Amino acid sequence: MGKKASESCQIFVDETGIPMTPEAFRTEREEGLAKLFPTCDLMPGAERLVRHLKASGVLIAVATSSNRDSFDLKVTTKHKVIQIFRSHRNIYVNFIPGVFQAL
Repeated sequence: MGKKASESCQIFVDETGIPMTPEAFRTEREEGLAKLFPTCDLMPGAERLVRHLKASGVLIAVATSSNRDSFDLKVTTKHKVIQIFRSHRNIYVNFIPGVFQAL
């Protein structure tokens, strides 16, 4: 978590010993995730919590290390919830200039 895809794929290949290059693993991984991300659900209670925080005036934001393509796929079916964040410009992702890996 918090690593670039190239780094995490290298670690995975090294640690598991699978007979693939990190690049080949990354390609397969990204193809699989592209199918899964649009169909995944929010965690139980997430939408209720976000709406409650907004209604209570609590400042909230989304911060992710996902790249733009992954982020867009993840929020494809979550328009109502993600709009709460977009309306306040409170989405921080790794493709925004000046935002770098924190650790």
